[in-house]
Amino acid sequence: MMTAKQKISAAFMLLSVPYLFLTACDSAEQKAQNAKWEEQATWNALAYIQHKYGFVAEVTEANVDRRQGWIGTQPLSDVFVDMTYEGREFTVFITGEQASDAGADNYQAAEIEQTVFDTVNADIPGLQVLDLYAVRKTERRYDMALYETKFDGSNLAEVITGSIASMQCFYQDTDLSQKKDFAALEKLLGKQCGIKTEFFSCRNADVFSMEKAKHWCASHPVYCKQFRSLAYSDGDTVIQSEYQSYDLRKYGDFYYAVSYNKDQKEKSDPVFQEVTPVDPAAFNGRGVRGAGTASKTYQLTADVPMKVQIYYPCSAIEIFDYDGYMHSKTKFGRCTRGDGEPRDQADGVTLVGEYAYEELSLREGIEITFEYLYDPD
Repeated sequence: MMTAKQKISAAFMLLSVPYLFLTACDSAEQKAQNAKWEEQATWNALAYIQHKYGFVAEVTEANVDRRQGWIGTQPLSDVFVDMTYEGREFTVFITGEQASDAGADNYQAAEIEQTVFDTVNADIPGLQVLDLYAVRKTERRYDMALYETKFDGSNLAEVITGSIASMQCFYQDTDLSQKKDFAALEKLLGKQCGIKTEFFSCRNADVFSMEKAKHWCASHPVYCKQFRSLAYSDGDTVIQSEYQSYDLRKYGDFYYAVSYNKDQKEKSDPVFQEVTPVDPAAFNGRGVRGAGTASKTYQLTADVPMKVQIYYPCSAIEIFDYDGYMHSKTKFGRCTRGDGEPRDQADGVTLVGEYAYEELSLREGIEITFEYLYDPD
């Protein structure tokens, strides 16, 4: 009859078979070492969970952590041990180098993260979406927050310190201008826990329906009315808080925002007008060849130095290339006059949510005419 240890070892070997191809680049000796690390980590994870939570979980899989190298990856002695208990799946990250019951896990992640949400929402009501970004304890599964301390409902600061690196809080049409409203959160999240925390007051609910990877769009004025960050400690350095309010305007088919140099005193509004389309042939050999006009054409001037951020709805561009990272068939064509030799150029577009985005630098005497082009080639 097999002992309990022999049963776990046998089960572990069965679990490992489908995953051998993941370490196909390792030598036979290294694969044997990986198996030893994974088996030791399996025992460690069982001991860790029983010591931390008081129950015995079931191991479903174990895989060594790996570090990316110039060619392939290098196996490490730390191991991801996937487990289950009463229908809840979770992961323990623990060493396989030697016996240990010290590790980190995400068994309580949902409860912890809901408590963070409730804590923020209690001080600044109206929180719609909370994005948490984990401290990178590993190069793999780096988006998984792993907690070392058991959460008892009253020790939130201790639990998230060293596990949550940053968070972003998204609201709709909420006033973020009063610094005093954020004092308690800044003391807890920024100064006590050292977490970089940002708040976005969005113009509408569009950002909320985007996948997390696209939430960076909220940093653009076309989506964001107000922005605030809390002061936080980064080691011995204190990063100061910041507040911004964004003025978004509309002209013709597009929206725009204006920014100036930090110490600039003289400010004025840019001047737009709709003009006759530029002959697309002007851009041949300057970013396109044989393109056609795909939008209205506008001319822009200014009396003082400024940067103008253009947000042109993709739906207002007659043919827009949604395929590929650079949307290479759609081009932003510009003709610049008044700055030495005339310059005509067509550049690829950057997509910010549902808008094609471009930043134009202006000063007195510069005239920029722009339109969108579609180059089927």
